[in-house]
Amino acid sequence: MNVRQRMSCVFDPDANLASIVSQNVQASPNAVALVADGPLTYADIENRARTYAKGLGRLKLAPESTIGVLVPRDQELVPLLLAVLWSGAAYVPIDPAEPASRAMRMLSLAGCAAVICDELNYRRLEEAAGAALLPVNVTPLSLRARADETALAPCAPGGRRLAYVLFTSGSTGEPKGVEVEHRHLVNLLFAAREFLKFSNQDRFLATATVAFDIAAVELFLPLVSGGSLLLRDRSLLLDKANLSSEIRKHGVTTVQLGPAAWSIALAGSSDFPRVRTAITTGEPILPDFAARLAAVAAEEVWNVYGPTETTVWATAHRLFAEADFGPSKMSAPIGKALAGYTMLVADEHGTPLPLGHEGELWIGGAGVARGYRNQRELTDSRFMTLGHDGLRYYRTGDLVQQDSDGVLHYFGRNDDQIKIRGVRVEPREIETALLSVPEIGQGAATWYDRHDGNRSIVASVVWQSGKVLTLEQLRTKLERLLPAAMVPSRFVVMDRLPLTTSGKIDRKAIRAAAAVPEVPVALQKMRSLELSDTEAYLGMIWAHVLGIDGVGADDNFFERGGDSLSAVAMVLEVEKAFDVKISAQSI
Repeated sequence: MNVRQRMSCVFDPDANLASIVSQNVQASPNAVALVADGPLTYADIENRARTYAKGLGRLKLAPESTIGVLVPRDQELVPLLLAVLWSGAAYVPIDPAEPASRAMRMLSLAGCAAVICDELNYRRLEEAAGAALLPVNVTPLSLRARADETALAPCAPGGRRLAYVLFTSGSTGEPKGVEVEHRHLVNLLFAAREFLKFSNQDRFLATATVAFDIAAVELFLPLVSGGSLLLRDRSLLLDKANLSSEIRKHGVTTVQLGPAAWSIALAGSSDFPRVRTAITTGEPILPDFAARLAAVAAEEVWNVYGPTETTVWATAHRLFAEADFGPSKMSAPIGKALAGYTMLVADEHGTPLPLGHEGELWIGGAGVARGYRNQRELTDSRFMTLGHDGLRYYRTGDLVQQDSDGVLHYFGRNDDQIKIRGVRVEPREIETALLSVPEIGQGAATWYDRHDGNRSIVASVVWQSGKVLTLEQLRTKLERLLPAAMVPSRFVVMDRLPLTTSGKIDRKAIRAAAAVPEVPVALQKMRSLELSDTEAYLGMIWAHVLGIDGVGADDNFFERGGDSLSAVAMVLEVEKAFDVKISAQSI
């Protein structure tokens, strides 16, 4: 009989995370810790991590040196991260899908002393660097210890030591690196273990890119709980049938997805497995859909919330199918503070507001990050110390209201920041990329509401005199500068950018322009032509999914506002209408 054990490791906020994981190696060396190409036991992970840590020792790095990690998503990823932590360095995770020029910029901003990457990604960085000096390269193979190497050095201290630097979109036009210490991450993992009741019998589906903060929970929560993780690429989320199959096949008990991904997984007559625990995070979840999601899990469904600057999650709210979600019409509640956190609803001066009043959420306590890497002024503007006890808070920019039970209700942002499928997007970084395109004279970015309730990015562009690009050409240029989640899905071409009475860019006017159904030239031509029944039906499906007036025979799905998740929605409708099977990747 399997026995669920919640207490596997001892909580020690001063410990190095790698040493905490080692406790489970000693307790259950032969238990499966990770399933990637095949299963790896806790002993397997420990041996690989030790080998890499010995190799890192040859670099003679100073404490808190930053090491870029740009590797494929395979079974070596977790041991590599643990080795970096063991050595006393901090890892800087880079998504291999990141445009090489942006990856280079982040490595430079982080001041990386070394970069761990495979040959393919090394060549990408080398090409992006051009004549510039490429950061030190260390491949995973060269990190393996030599036969003549001595014993492994003791695990470095944790606590206030830097664990990782994770980059988010920046309001200055540059990505900004959030510095997270071991104590911040350890507090989060043990708080999550408690409220999720995660045990040695649980398995977490890990699909988030390592450069997304939620990856820290997916990769390390199982390892501090004696459980295991199923490591898969995020492309699994685009294949509904395979997603369900993998969850069943590998006995996954805990699944975390954003609302948009959950909507695809549960679309139609879903046979999605009843996992023990379902988690939604990253963006607001509409109350109606929250009620539907509450039926997915055998035990509990949680809506969790938290900015990268407060170490992944800071609050959690359990969802019930028949619950009253309170005053917010745009989101289910984000809940109450996790262990070690303090919540403050404040006005613009940091003065606490009474219960029931809407204000900005300030988060204090054990998970508040050190600040932004080498950006003191920006750090001082967002991280504040309040009260006689000197508690440090992060100003989230999120508007909330706290009810008499202490539950927080979400009402949106007090700035122009956007969340797209859980990824934070600052319009300024998109606008910087737009203005680097020679053909663009002016550019502005914001969000717009799609007909399915999700949000996407729209960019308004004004061409330089005498210069014009096709939208396909513009998209291609932006894909070389921005990660996929930040490339606008819709473009609005204007003679000049709209301005408010105070002279600022009128983003509401841009959103209004994006909401007007598009009627492409191709469609105007086709209205005089006869379409086959198949073409007409496909056109109707595209128009419905994209929320537009119609499509032409030569239109591109992604140029008309589509993205990976809407492509899945479109494929599901096509499969149902025509009784066929289509791979979402083929779109």
